[in-house]
Amino acid sequence: MKVDGTIRWITLSYSASSLYSLTADGKYRSTSIGENKWRNLLPTSSLQDYCNREGFNTKGTYSGYSSYHAGARLGFIANNQNNFYTPDSFLGFGTQYRSSRNSAGNHYDRVNTKTIAYIMAR
Repeated sequence: MKVDGTIRWITLSYSASSLYSLTADGKYRSTSIGENKWRNLLPTSSLQDYCNREGFNTKGTYSGYSSYHAGARLGFIANNQNNFYTPDSFLGFGTQYRSSRNSAGNHYDRVNTKTIAYIMAR
């Protein structure tokens, strides 16, 4: 992610035929980078305290209208409640929460930070 002219990287090893194959079907695929590494991409980021979930197609498990809650094509989501139903914060790529849709960035409470992002796959 690029913020204030500084580019920060993380490395993720995940075996797949393509990045598209990891996201196109909408299935959740977990990763294990850890919250600290995700937060290092955007040092000013904030996330809620509970039910941390990271990976591809991260989203809440509420069976209702899903765009009401946080989600990311690749990223980290969290909730203020101790469940995965209704996450309210995110950090990552291809993210959304209610009407906040970011190509990349962070959302927490009323703070919505948009960034420039790069994904390199091989």
